[in-house]
Amino acid sequence: MSGTYAFRREVLKDRGNLLKVVLLSIAGGISGSYLLIIVSEQQFVSAIPWLLLFATLLFIFGDRINARLQAASNHRNLGGLVAFGLALFLFLVGVFGGFFNAGLGVIGLSYLAVAGYKDINLMNGLKLLISTCASAIAIVLFVFNGLIDWSSGIAVMLGTLTGGYVAANLSRQLPQIYVRRFVTLSSIAITCYFFYDTYL
Repeated sequence: MSGTYAFRREVLKDRGNLLKVVLLSIAGGISGSYLLIIVSEQQFVSAIPWLLLFATLLFIFGDRINARLQAASNHRNLGGLVAFGLALFLFLVGVFGGFFNAGLGVIGLSYLAVAGYKDINLMNGLKLLISTCASAIAIVLFVFNGLIDWSSGIAVMLGTLTGGYVAANLSRQLPQIYVRRFVTLSSIAITCYFFYDTYL
């Protein structure tokens, strides 16, 4: 939430898409958190490294993928199908956020890259908005089901509120190329960590 607020000027540049982003993120967050309540997390954890690897590659090659999608939608009358596919992708990002959340930033950025966003500060702001919507609705469901570890949860909340705001303001002051490189390297590092943690 604090990071989204810090990027509010950038996020408001994309007013036309904000309602779609919010609604699909909330819908995905509800679905993902409900799945977590009824399904064992262990059934999902083994897939996390592969999802993160896929998302990291999408972020790195997102511009090229978007160019192919644009060409396909323009020349083959597939605009509606491409739009539906991107909406489904965003919904699934929300599902991931409601179910697992760790690495959600990588997956959110991969969606934005494939959707054609290029301004890394806008992308970071929208990524944080997606995370806020999916996480907030998931927390509501977890509270009603008595699944919150309040001592750990409050510590995490304080850390993320502070870190999100500070990091967002720092990001806005740096050249975009440096921020994009940092995101790429951190995405690779997170993916490697989850491969190590899951399989070694």
